[in-house]
Amino acid sequence: MSEEKVVGYRNFCNKLWNVARFVLGKLEAGYSPAAPELTSNADHYMARELTEANVLVTKAIEAYRFSEAGQAIYSLLWDKFADRYIEYSKANLNPAMLTTTLETILRLLHPIAPFVTEALWQELPWTNSQLITERWPNTQLAYDNTKADKFEREIIEVLAQKAAGETEQ
Repeated sequence: MSEEKVVGYRNFCNKLWNVARFVLGKLEAGYSPAAPELTSNADHYMARELTEANVLVTKAIEAYRFSEAGQAIYSLLWDKFADRYIEYSKANLNPAMLTTTLETILRLLHPIAPFVTEALWQELPWTNSQLITERWPNTQLAYDNTKADKFEREIIEVLAQKAAGETEQ
């Protein structure tokens, strides 16, 4: 294993830790998770990505394709949740969607990164179990694909404009 891979894994775990801290920091004291209501295009986008990743990771792990499972979780956490949905959430908070996504990511990642996911699971104030004893996620959120696509087009456009502005400087 190359030093570059180790640095990449460290950065991924650091991103996961920071995402969890962000989510926990946005919750009111005594928060108890509930099923998310999808009220925005961004919520529909995140629900779609979460549902699709759940299916992909499950199939990959069942077929012993752990690298494929890890890549799917990486993309879900870094690209879709952190870079897109959380950025949107800074102005439009949906705590139930944030906690559902975080919990699902921790469950999906647990077979690959058991120590960091278990440590984060223990930080969730509404859990009183060990992650290893929890059920495998079966995230099936009823999303509107048209709304999800609209958010994805909008966020890609914003990111492209931001990148163009950075290259001009």
